[in-house]
Amino acid sequence: METNELNYKKILNSNIILFLSYGILTGFIFILIAFIINNLIPMSTIPLLSTSLSTISGIIIFYILRFVCRSSSIETFKKSKLANEYTNNFLKNMNLFFIICIIISIILCIGYLLVNYSIFSVSINNAYIKYGTVSPEIASKIITNIRAEYEQTITSRLISSIIIELSLVISFLSLIPYQKQLLEKFNKQ
Repeated sequence: METNELNYKKILNSNIILFLSYGILTGFIFILIAFIINNLIPMSTIPLLSTSLSTISGIIIFYILRFVCRSSSIETFKKSKLANEYTNNFLKNMNLFFIICIIISIILCIGYLLVNYSIFSVSINNAYIKYGTVSPEIASKIITNIRAEYEQTITSRLISSIIIELSLVISFLSLIPYQKQLLEKFNKQ
C-alpha cells in the first residue's frame, strides 16, 4: 500500500512538473510572438485592433492550455499507471493546482497593470521635471499630450488585460473536467 501511495505522489508530481514545463515553454514562445506583433503594430492608434488581438490571444491561450494539459497527461501516464483508489485524490490535487494557477494569474495580471500605470505616472512626472525648467507653457503642452496618450493607452490595456485574464480563468476552469477525461482515457490498466 505504501508503494502505491508513493507511486501516486510520483505520478502527481510528474504531471504537475510536466504541465509547468510544457506551459513555460509554450508560454515563452507565445509571449515572444505576441511581443513581436505588439511592436510591429501600433496598438494605441487603433483600439479595436488591440481588443481583437486580445480576443484572439484568449482563444489561443485556451487551446495552448488544453494542449499542455493533454501533453503532460500523455507523457505521465505513458510511463506509469495510477491505482484506481488514488484517482479521486489525484483529481482533487490537480484541481487545487489549477485553482492556484488561476490565483497566480490574477495576481500577475494586477501586477502587470500596476507596473504599467506606475511607468506612465513616472513618465508624466519626468516630463514635468525635464520641461518645466524650460518653459511652463511647453511643459503643460507636453504633459497634456502625455496624459491624452496615457488615457487612451490605459483604456486599451485595461480592456486587453480583462479579456486575457478572463480567458485564462475560463481555460484553467475548463481543465478541471478535461483532466478527468484524460485520466480516464490514458490511465487504462
